[in-house]
Amino acid sequence: NLTTCSAAGVDGAEEIPFIRCVPAGHDDNKAARRVEIMLLHGAKFNKETWLKHSGNKMGETKYPNGMIGELCVAEAGGPSVAVTAVDLSTRIRPSAQRFLSAIRSVYGPDRDVRPLLVVVTPSASGGFAVDWITGGGGKDFPSFGSVVDGWVPVAASAVLSAEKIGAATATDIWPHVLAVYGEKDAMGKKSTEKLAKEYGMPVDTLEIKNGSHPAYLDDSGGFVTA
Repeated sequence: NLTTCSAAGVDGAEEIPFIRCVPAGHDDNKAARRVEIMLLHGAKFNKETWLKHSGNKMGETKYPNGMIGELCVAEAGGPSVAVTAVDLSTRIRPSAQRFLSAIRSVYGPDRDVRPLLVVVTPSASGGFAVDWITGGGGKDFPSFGSVVDGWVPVAASAVLSAEKIGAATATDIWPHVLAVYGEKDAMGKKSTEKLAKEYGMPVDTLEIKNGSHPAYLDDSGGFVTA
């Protein structure tokens, strides 16, 4: 069930175009049995990038809806996973405020009773998460981990320029992190190492063999499986 539409911005915020895949019966499950994945994109890409898959060879359509379709599953005995690929431009400075507004625009403002939310931020879009983690939202802004349950940065360059990625208070909530980079991407490896060293809890890492900067396009199957 793949739909393309847009969500009006919350409180006058920017409109968020998105592609959404929802498995059959997803909304009938209890929140604890549902997972939402939000896919952002780097500066040179867009939401349609996630409709690609390296497993689709010339003339083949093994994955007709690309990585979105492969991630969007509802298996017996497992969670139901819905996927939303959004266009949240990095040409305007990535900020915690814009990120939270996008999440509220797509999923609604009530995040008290909710499914798990995992956000994937390739390259420049990692700046949205980094700004949030490092206090860019301000004193009374909700903590990153109170809204997001899992974060998958892919070669997040913003990590390298952040001076206080590991700064925390006693009330901070740290979401689980899987940091991904391509074997051939020196910057991605460096940012991943810095994040693993400074983040407020242990970080899982994944090096995609022979991967470039957008490593998820080089081995989409390996990325999705991880």
